[in-house]
Amino acid sequence: MRWLFLFLFPLLICADDISPTSEEIKPEASPVTLSSDAYQKQFSRTLIVTLVIVIGAFALIWFTRRLSKDRPLQMNHQKNLKILERRQISPNTYLYHMQIGSKQFVISESKLDVRLVASLDWEVPDSPV
Repeated sequence: MRWLFLFLFPLLICADDISPTSEEIKPEASPVTLSSDAYQKQFSRTLIVTLVIVIGAFALIWFTRRLSKDRPLQMNHQKNLKILERRQISPNTYLYHMQIGSKQFVISESKLDVRLVASLDWEVPDSPV
């Protein structure tokens, strides 16, 4: 039902342009008809508005997915457990570079399990440069 609204919305916006004005109605004229030029103009407006809505919807979906991917990395600043980096290896497998306290680890995550890949032993500077 909501998809029907998206397709009819451009028609509702420009619906007042289709109705003839008082200047176009003449008493001696035959029934009111719109020229093919008016139909082309209305069709192009409807098409443009529909394209803008579709492009806007795809941009909104892309933007929210982009934000949701970065969210775990941004929430780490004041925590003891930090995800320093995340890399996607395959569609279902990720590598995480994590810091717990002063120790660093590399962990792999898949649909089946979570495994410790490596424990890193280098020093971590307290303040970023």
